[in-house]
Amino acid sequence: MKEKTTIIIMALVISICLAATACAAQNQGGKAGSQMASANNDLSPLEKELAKVHEEFTTFAHSFVIKLNQNDLTGKTRIQVSKRADGKFRATYTEVDPSSIVCQVKKTTTPVVPYLGILKYKKKTWECIGDTAQSAKTGKFISTNAKATTEYHNYNAKKHRWGR
Repeated sequence: MKEKTTIIIMALVISICLAATACAAQNQGGKAGSQMASANNDLSPLEKELAKVHEEFTTFAHSFVIKLNQNDLTGKTRIQVSKRADGKFRATYTEVDPSSIVCQVKKTTTPVVPYLGILKYKKKTWECIGDTAQSAKTGKFISTNAKATTEYHNYNAKKHRWGR
């Protein structure tokens, strides 16, 4: 139950952030929103279709990242603690940085898999040093590493959904 509540809350936060970004883009410079709408009307049917598929893939990617962070064996809910040579304790966990997500969609030549979604993100390692294992687990974590990752996801035309 707690996991479902967390998923719902995180999905709402992402939705709000996406909506706020869209509103900011529309309000920027006064004419930006009407220019975007006008530009959208100038798109070919293929470009409009790709824009729609890109939006769907972006929604899928954000949900996918939420699940990645929840189920990661080295994630925030499964902090790893080790004792260092100096006697202090080092607590670490990893998580995908949602703000680093970049989504791309490409049209393929295969009717069964008409689109390829490319998801890029950074997986950060967080670390905290403490005098005890508990103080290391509950202290202030700092990001010590960020690994760039690229994943490819296919759009299944028969099932009308994204997958690996």
